[in-house]
Amino acid sequence: MRLPARQASFRWLVIGIAVLLVGITGNITALAVHNLDFALQGDVTGSPNDWTTFFEGKGSYNGGTNAISIIPGAFPKVTTNGQFLNGAAFPDYALPDPTTFATGSKDILPISGNGNSNWQCASANNVGDKVDIVNAYATVFLANAGATSAAPTGVPHTILYFGMENSSPNGDRNLGIWLLQDPSVSCSSASGTKTFTGVHTDGDLLFAAAFTGGGGKPTSADIVAYRWNGDNLTGVMSAPIDIGQLCSSAPSGDLACAITNSTSSITTPWSSPNKANSGSLAVPATVGAQTFFEGGIDITGVAFLFGKAAPCFATFLNDTRSSQSTTATLFDFVSGSLPTCGKPTIRTTLSTGSIMVGHTVSDQAFLGGVVIGTPTGTVTYTVYINSTCGTAATAGTQIDAQPPIVTLDSSGNIPPSAAVTFLQSGNYWWQAVYSGGGANPGVTSVCTTEALVVAPVQPTIVTLVSSSTIVIGSGNSFYDTATVSGGYLPADPTSPGGGTVTFNLYGPFTSPGAVSCTTSIQLTSNVAGTPIGTTDASYTSSVNPFTPAQVGIYQFVATYNGNHNNLTASTSCGDTSEQVTVTPATPSLATTILLSDTVKVTGVTGAGPISGTVVFTLFPSNDCSGTVLSTQNGTLDTNGMATTPNAVAVNANGVYSWRVTFTPSSGSNYTSASTTCSAEQANIAYQSPSPITPPLS
Repeated sequence: MRLPARQASFRWLVIGIAVLLVGITGNITALAVHNLDFALQGDVTGSPNDWTTFFEGKGSYNGGTNAISIIPGAFPKVTTNGQFLNGAAFPDYALPDPTTFATGSKDILPISGNGNSNWQCASANNVGDKVDIVNAYATVFLANAGATSAAPTGVPHTILYFGMENSSPNGDRNLGIWLLQDPSVSCSSASGTKTFTGVHTDGDLLFAAAFTGGGGKPTSADIVAYRWNGDNLTGVMSAPIDIGQLCSSAPSGDLACAITNSTSSITTPWSSPNKANSGSLAVPATVGAQTFFEGGIDITGVAFLFGKAAPCFATFLNDTRSSQSTTATLFDFVSGSLPTCGKPTIRTTLSTGSIMVGHTVSDQAFLGGVVIGTPTGTVTYTVYINSTCGTAATAGTQIDAQPPIVTLDSSGNIPPSAAVTFLQSGNYWWQAVYSGGGANPGVTSVCTTEALVVAPVQPTIVTLVSSSTIVIGSGNSFYDTATVSGGYLPADPTSPGGGTVTFNLYGPFTSPGAVSCTTSIQLTSNVAGTPIGTTDASYTSSVNPFTPAQVGIYQFVATYNGNHNNLTASTSCGDTSEQVTVTPATPSLATTILLSDTVKVTGVTGAGPISGTVVFTLFPSNDCSGTVLSTQNGTLDTNGMATTPNAVAVNANGVYSWRVTFTPSSGSNYTSASTTCSAEQANIAYQSPSPITPPLS
C-alpha cells in the first residue's frame, strides 16, 4: 500500500564517478567488490565505509529537519584501495509519484523515438509496496590498480555501489540498474503519460538482481548483466551473463554481489517513510527487514565480459520489476546523473596576448566541465607557429625553448607553464594538452583560442655628421654616422650586424629652405652595422668620406632598414643636424713688381731727325754692376720714343738700375749715347706676403 501524499521535492541517489578505460588488453579479473573499502552487509552503517559515511543526518524538509543532505566535503574520499569520487542523494517518497513506468515500458524497447513503443512514465498514487522505491542511492569507487591480487594486470577498476529502500517487505524482489551514456535520459510526469527523453547508446549496461528465499524471506541473490548492442532504434539486448550472488557467500574476486536486511530492521539517520515506521519523516528512521537492498558491481570487469571497454556512463536509473527478464513488467524508478567518466574541458589564459620580440609569455591552463574527484596527471604546453597547432616553434630560433611538462598538484590544480622568450616576431599559437588521470580522460585546448602576436620592436636612429661646415677644396670631405638603439639585435645569421642602414646624401642646395630629398642625390650607401650588445648597433655612411665639388648645403637622410624583428627607423629630410654647409674657399694674394723703362731720344736743331736703335739693360744694383737681369731692344717711333717690350719681374728686395744705350743709324748726323746708372734707379722693398714664386717673366 502506498503511503499518503507528502509534499516532497526530493529524490535521492548518491552518484559516483568512474574512470574511462580507453582500451583493455589481456586478462582482466574482477576486484572483489565485497571486500574492498565499502561494507556490504545489509546495513547503512559499517566499516571501513558505508552509506552513512557520505551523508549528514540533517537538512531541511518541508519546514522540518528530517531530510538528509550530502556532506559537501565527503568526495573524493581517499581510502587504502582507491577513492570514492562523488555523491548525491534523492528521496522518492512523494505522492503522487511522477516517476513510475507506464504500462508497456520494457527494457528491450528504445528509450524514445519509436512511436508508442518506447519507455514511458506516468504519475501514480498507488505503487505497490513491494515495488515502491522510497530511497535509492549509489556511489562509485575507483579501485587502485592492483588493490587486490584479483587485479594482476594493473588496470584500475570502477566499482558501482548501490542501495535502495522499499516501502514494505513482500517475498521475492527484483530490481534493475541501468547505466546509460546519454545524459539527457529522464522522465517525470505530473499527470498523464509521457515519453522519456534521451536515447540508448551502444554499450549501455543493465544489471538485474533477484532476491529470493524460502518462506518469502530473500536469503539469496542472483545478478545478471545485459549489454545494449547498436543504436537506440535498431539495437538489441545481449544474452544475460551471470555476474554475482549474495555478498555474504560471494567468492574472492567476485564481479558483483548483493545483500538485503533479510531478518532484521536497520536504522537510518535520514527520513525513510515506509511501512515499518508508519510513514513518519522522523529521524532516526526504521527500515524494516527485507526492505533494504544494496550491492556492488565491478563495471570494468563486466564490460570486459562483453568484450568491450567500459564506456563513459552519464545516467543512472534504478527500477523495480517483476523479474530479471528484459521483458519484465517495470514499476517504479528513480534516475539521476552518474558521470562514470569525467568529461573535462580545458581552457587557457596567456599572460598577455601581444608582446614585443625578445619578451616572455607564459600560459595557464584550467580544467572545467565535468571533473571527477581530484584530477591527476600532467599538462603539456606547446607553442606553435600555425593556427592548426601542427608545427611547433623551433627552440633556439623562434623561441628559447618549449616549456617543460607540468604535473597537477595534490589539489588537482594545473601549474602555469614556464615563461617562454620569443626570439622572432610573428604569430604564434599555444595549446595545452591534459594527459588525463584518475577518472578524467585527457583533453586538448582549442588551438585558435590562444593566439599570440609577437611584434617587431621599434628602434630609434640617432645620427651625427663628421662636421656641420667645411670649406670647399684642399681635399676637405665629410661623412655621417648612425646609432640604432632600442632594437632587438641578437646574433642573427639572417641579418648580420643587426641589419643595414642606407645613407642618402642630397645637394647642393642654395639654402636650408631649398633642401629637397627627391632629386640631386650625391651618394647612396647601404652598410651593415657593428652590434653594441643585443639592443644597439653603430653604422658609418661610407668607407670613403664624401668630397664635395660644389658649394652649398648638403642633406643626409639615414634609414635603418629593419628586419624580421625590428621596424624601420629614419631621420627626416630637412633635419638640420644632418646638414653640412660647404662654403666657398678664400684665395691667397701674392704680388710681384714689374719693372719697365721708356726713353725719349731728342735730336738737335739743324742736325736732322733722329734714327737708330736703343738697348735697355737692367742691373741688380745702383752702379750697373752685377749680372744683367734683362737686355731688350727698343724701337724708336717718329717722336723718338721707345719702351721696353716686356716688363721685368723682380722678386727680391734691393736697388735696381736701368741703362739705356742709343745707337744712331748709319749716315746719321748723331753719335751714340747712354744714360748713367745713377740716372734710373728703383728701390724695391716687399712686405708680407712674399712675392709670387716663380717670378713672372
